Amino acid sequence: MPTAAQLIEMAAHTARLIPEEQSIEPYLSSRGLEIFNNIIGEMGGAHVTIPYQSVVEFNLVPGQQTYSIGPDVSYDVNTQQIIGILDCYVTNNQVRYPLVPIDEKMYRNIVYPLSQGIPAMFLLRNFNTYSEIFFQPVPANIFAATLICKQRLTQVSFNTDLTQIPPQWILALKFMIARDFMYYYGLPVDPSFIARVEKLYANLMAENVVDVTVEKTELISRNRFYYPYILGFF
Repeated sequence: MPTAAQLIEMAAHTARLIPEEQSIEPYLSSRGLEIFNNIIGEMGGAHVTIPYQSVVEFNLVPGQQTYSIGPDVSYDVNTQQIIGILDCYVTNNQVRYPLVPIDEKMYRNIVYPLSQGIPAMFLLRNFNTYSEIFFQPVPANIFAATLICKQRLTQVSFNTDLTQIPPQWILALKFMIARDFMYYYGLPVDPSFIARVEKLYANLMAENVVDVTVEKTELISRNRFYYPYILGFF
């Protein structure tokens, strides 16, 4: 899978701005990066999320239950917004403790929400530009938290690694960048090319998950008789 710079060069070849054997010029790369980020911004405005899986690591502080996650230093964890968590665990003294996701109702049913101990559950809350993650019980010691998650891709640089983006998205993005290259430089665009771009985009929309809540397994999402009893011990 390519970096953003490599994808832009592939798009320039697809648009026939440069021959296949020729490397892209810096000015063309810069224009392509602007086009790429404009496409990402337009998708975000339409609530379309480019699947971008990554690993986020940070330390839990004793007594701190909530951690904000956002794209600048004002947040506890400075990274792109998390839209879904696939796996979560904390580590202390080389011992790994897996955590399970809970929803808002389960969180409200916790009898002692401020009790401290080894985190066993987490709640993810999403807002427009940032996320919050709650750990329960509240960490009693320093833990290293690891999240395998899907993040919102809001901007790329030349060196952005696109390895974790699915191949069908890479293909569609290449054709979208190529199309906008053609529009920008006033090149003729064949109707069959536009039709292919629209088809690729429609396929992505068919699989796009708009709901940004955490997916829960059947065990966690169903209201089983013993779960409130377990929560009462925390």
